[in-house]
Parts: sequence; C-alpha cells; structure tokens
Amino acid sequence: MYDPEEFYHVHIGEIFQSNYKDLKTAEFRTVKVCTRHKEGTAGGNCVEDRAYKQMALIGSEHEGAGYIRSLHNTFKIKGPGGKHCCFVFQPMHISIQELRRYKHDAEGTKFMMNWVLHNLLHAMIYLHEEARIVHADIHAGNVMLTVKDPTILKDFEQAELEDPLPAKVIDATRTVYTSRKIRPPNEQQLGYPVLCDFGSARIGEQQTGLIQPELYRAPEVLFSLPWSYSADIRNLGVFMWDLVEDKRLFDPRDDQEHDMEIYHAAEMIAYLGQSSLEFVRRGNITRLPMDVKGKWKDPFGIKVPQTCLEDAAKVFEGAEKSDFLEFLRMMLK
Repeated sequence: MYDPEEFYHVHIGEIFQSNYKDLKTAEFRTVKVCTRHKEGTAGGNCVEDRAYKQMALIGSEHEGAGYIRSLHNTFKIKGPGGKHCCFVFQPMHISIQELRRYKHDAEGTKFMMNWVLHNLLHAMIYLHEEARIVHADIHAGNVMLTVKDPTILKDFEQAELEDPLPAKVIDATRTVYTSRKIRPPNEQQLGYPVLCDFGSARIGEQQTGLIQPELYRAPEVLFSLPWSYSADIRNLGVFMWDLVEDKRLFDPRDDQEHDMEIYHAAEMIAYLGQSSLEFVRRGNITRLPMDVKGKWKDPFGIKVPQTCLEDAAKVFEGAEKSDFLEFLRMMLK
C-alpha cells in the first residue's frame, strides 16, 4: 500500500546538496531518491549502496564492469518522515523493454538479443567471479541504454522548460507530475545496454530467501532452496526468452489469476523435462505433487502442459531456432 511518508517528494528545479539540480544543470546526472523504512532510517536501498561499495573496493578492470550503470556519488537528505539514501548515476536513455517496441521484426530481435546477451553475460562474469554479487532482479526494466546522443537530454530539458507538462499539487510538500516521454534513439545513435538497479543485490555465494520477479524466479528460489550465482543465469535465460518471443515463458496462474508454485513446477517439467525434477523433489513447496518415483501426480487436477520449447518458440526458424533453444536450455538447466 502506498504510504507518502516513505517517499521524498521531489519538485522540478529542486537543488540537492548544492550540486545536483533537476533539469537545470550543465552536466546531466540522474539523482535516484530512495524510499525509507518506517522507523525513520534510510531505506532498503542501502543494499544498493553496499553493492556499489563492493564493486569499488575490488577496483576491477574487467570488461563486464563497463556494462554496469556508473555511480558517481551518494548522499542522504532529510524528508518529512526521515532520511533517504540518494544515488547520483549516469543518465540512461530508454529501457530494453521500451526498445523492444521499436525492434519487433525477426532481424531486429536477433540483433537486440545478441547485443543484450553479450553485455549481460560479461556483466554476470564480473559480478559473480570478481565482485561476488548476485544481482537478483534481472528484467527488461532494469536493462537500459546509455545515452550516446546528448541532444536527447538537452531536448528533454528544453521541452519541460518551454512547455511544462500538467502537474497536480496535493499539498505543500507533494506535487504529482505527468511523465514526459524521452525521444527514442535512431539507428545511428544507439547507446549500449547496461545493467541497472542493485536494490535487491546480495553479496556472497551462498544465499537463501525470496528474490527476483515472480515469473523470472530460478527454480531453487521458487522452491525455497539455497541459491547462488546460478540464480542470476537462470533469471537471465527466462528474461532472454521473453525478450525474443515477446511473451512469457512461464505464466503460472490458476483461473483466479493467483500465482501458484505448482503450476510453475508443471510448466518447468513441460519445457525443461526431467532435468527440472530434482528441484521439484527437493523443494519444500512442491514436494507433494510428486510420488516416491518422481512421477507427477496431477495435484488439484493440475497436469503437466502438453507443450515444449520447440512448439512455443515462434520467432526464429531452422538452425537459428535450434541454436537459440540449445543455449537457452544451458542457461535454464
């Protein structure tokens, strides 16, 4: 539930720390003002602060570090309800989710898949092998393009100065602004994909607990098992499927639109075969659907769908389709 006390309500033109000013700045930066915990201390986004400090500590020159959104500074500000962590980031353009709308043909999809996958796999190698960080929240909204053409930001700024979008004043501290769309890039001025938002990151190899968007959850997370860096790779695999096919690989919902782990388990077995059974057997949530020999018992009338990856994949054909699915299975196994 929305609680205005958890937020710092930014006003356009507001100056932070005498250094950072929304819109009217000679050098563009993005200031992320985080929510806070109800007890009045800086919020859970200090997780993001710890992740970036871990990356700064190791001082790596690994290629993958260049595919992580750059952090320039941090500070805290005091709001009506307590303190808020603030991050000063390099500005980003649009997310991969938005870019997908512009590149929807097969060739555009192939280019985007190879491009995103190259950068994110290098980022994963850097995070897992050197920084010892699990990102834990990979989805299309957290993969964004850098800004190659600075006039995009200048035009955005000028448009707001000359013709401000409508705003609703709630009270003396709160104003709700209409969001302004940023200009889409052209083919010659595309930035490159980088991984953003470390607000859910974990440091260290062995972890437990719930992470990741529901439909992208790795099986070990879904079934309440210990997890590690491989959870990111499985998360990335499902994300790549959704990016290419523009539809969900897993959609575990019943007729009442409730998320159900048992549906998810059934879909995993359909798409990934016997290789997914070990997670199902070991999981605390879905142990009951299996008999002692590992056979699915159709719990609550839920059957394993009669489908497979080959039937579900529609974008690629022939050898390209085979290569894509082979690589996908390697990521999801």
